[in-house]
Amino acid sequence: MSLTPRSLAALALVSALAACEWKVVDHRYDDARLPAEGGATAPACGRAGETCEAGGAGADSCAAVVDRWKELLVIHRSVLMDRRARNDVDDAPWSFRARLEDLAGDRDGARAFAHAWLDQWRTVTSVGPDRAPVTPRPGVGPVLVEPWLASSGGELAGAPFRLIAVVNRPDLRQRADACGGSAGELRFVYSATDPITDQAIPMTIIVEIPYPATRTAREWIDAWHALASKPFGPEYNDALAALTEEVTKGSPAGSWLVRTNEIALGEPDALPWEMREFALQTDAHGGRRLAQIPMATTPRIELDRSASLDSWAEENEARILDGSYVLPGGFQAGAAPIASSSFRWSSRSLDPRLRAALGMATCNGCHGGERVAETSLPFQHIAAADQPTAYYGSPRDGETRLSRWLHDPSGNDDELARRERSMARALCSTCAPEAPGGYSVPTTGAR
Repeated sequence: MSLTPRSLAALALVSALAACEWKVVDHRYDDARLPAEGGATAPACGRAGETCEAGGAGADSCAAVVDRWKELLVIHRSVLMDRRARNDVDDAPWSFRARLEDLAGDRDGARAFAHAWLDQWRTVTSVGPDRAPVTPRPGVGPVLVEPWLASSGGELAGAPFRLIAVVNRPDLRQRADACGGSAGELRFVYSATDPITDQAIPMTIIVEIPYPATRTAREWIDAWHALASKPFGPEYNDALAALTEEVTKGSPAGSWLVRTNEIALGEPDALPWEMREFALQTDAHGGRRLAQIPMATTPRIELDRSASLDSWAEENEARILDGSYVLPGGFQAGAAPIASSSFRWSSRSLDPRLRAALGMATCNGCHGGERVAETSLPFQHIAAADQPTAYYGSPRDGETRLSRWLHDPSGNDDELARRERSMARALCSTCAPEAPGGYSVPTTGAR
């Protein structure tokens, strides 16, 4: 099986940082359009340093219809309540327990692997060869680890993490026509929960898994599109399970990313919302750990409005605008704090469009003021239905909550609509057989 450009980039970065602490490339929980001041569309790329084509427009003349709730963002309760999502069920393919066992490489070592991962919030003070600073968040002990130990002995069957969404990101593919290149990502989104009460707490974990080369980009898109014809319930769940297991079993765990977004582990009124990134490291003896890594497209917070960041951005304008940039090591953040939902990266001299493009590609810009409107879900784009109402207002029918930017029930042009158009564009392309030069020539037409 050949490695995708994304996998190669991930392996290269992990190798370079093996002697220290460990995004494998960019932020992008969600890649989107530039805000109003930009006046242009950002390319839908998957990873920093990887140039890819914009995937948003161009499908209007095609008859393909994409169902966002079955093909792009699965939050139906019949899926989330399925036994395949439960940590206390052996071989439950959607559970957080399964992700930990996949990353650890074996079941016996997964418990220690998980606790070593969580311990980093307490112990890590810097990451990467440039020692990007990290502020410890000791709340991980009393909030998660200690009650987990008390309630279930710290066993993975009682792991305090619950599935809240399964996400297909074909818009992160390398080619808009899906006639070659990497296919995008499958993502599992989990909410942390109180180990005693099982109520969701303000912390989400996303596991990002690149589609393996067992299918072409177009074949992965076709497989997801086929799910739309199945009714929610056993038939849909069985097909979804078969599809997602093909991904998790075919994609090497060394190419996966784990990202977190939380305020639960900080001290009230002292430590803000914060995002971190983790990747798998393997030592010389084959031992594995999920280690915190620098954030390749998020600057250190002290660089906000700095002349040095402005100067670098002006010199790298083309890469920022096409989404392929990587910050210099000394600029990369160890973690991304968000003091308020209105946070935006500021500048002394940058053109507004360039400032917006740079800000949107950062973790704290994406989940702060660059994309979050007054009426949107603050700090998160996906949150559990039962998270504290002080942050998110009243839950609706037990559904996973989505930011207004991601899904706008008023019918405005939201992010999921962009992803629908991106997927439809691929469905409307016909990939010709490979020419002698080794490339395919796409044509368009309704399917």
